[in-house]
Amino acid sequence: MLIRALVLAESAALIVFALLPSSSVPPGDPTGGGYLFHFLAYTIYATLLIILFRKSSSQKRFFFTLGIAVLMGILTEGIQSIVPTRSADLTDLLADVIGALVGAVATSAQARYRGPSPASRSS
Repeated sequence: MLIRALVLAESAALIVFALLPSSSVPPGDPTGGGYLFHFLAYTIYATLLIILFRKSSSQKRFFFTLGIAVLMGILTEGIQSIVPTRSADLTDLLADVIGALVGAVATSAQARYRGPSPASRSS
């Protein structure tokens, strides 16, 4: 139940940040592009999604997580393209996808190394 709430909160946060005027978005990295913020936000998002779908097969969980994260990245960049003070950026989307991939791979590898969680063993 907690993980579902965290996924919903992270989803909402990603959408809210996409709607903020560019002047109110904190600087994310030394280049000024915010790519580090995108990378970290989507690493966390994918990690939460992998945990949420822990009862699915590892391959299904992995690709479902990546699909959701990529769609969220496309959605937020699409939102930014219609917000007057924002603009869509393919490099932001690339940072989202790379972050999601890192989060999904790392969390999947950690789960494989540790074995099934106690919750999934009891099912």
